Amino acid sequence: MEDRPLTVEHVYQEHATTIGKWIARLGGPNIDVEDTMHNVFLTVERELRRFRGDAKLSTWLYAITLNELRSSRRRERFHNLFRSAENDTLEVADSRLLPDD
Repeated sequence: MEDRPLTVEHVYQEHATTIGKWIARLGGPNIDVEDTMHNVFLTVERELRRFRGDAKLSTWLYAITLNELRSSRRRERFHNLFRSAENDTLEVADSRLLPDD
């Protein structure tokens, strides 16, 4: 095996199928696998130069995948919170009434 710098293309070719399976299995039925995969590889591209090889590459990729899934769930909960708030009907007090009334 030759010593050459690790590239995003190489990581994608070698690990994309496995990462897709992790996302589908860990993300649940409503997960957008392609969108999550895209976000995982954006992180890989940004952080690859910092990968020192202290752990196996697959372990590092698994951690990135888990972090992205957690972030995705947080974003979804946040959006759901605001969607439900928008759908709630707030009763507005009659402006003609005074506190002493």
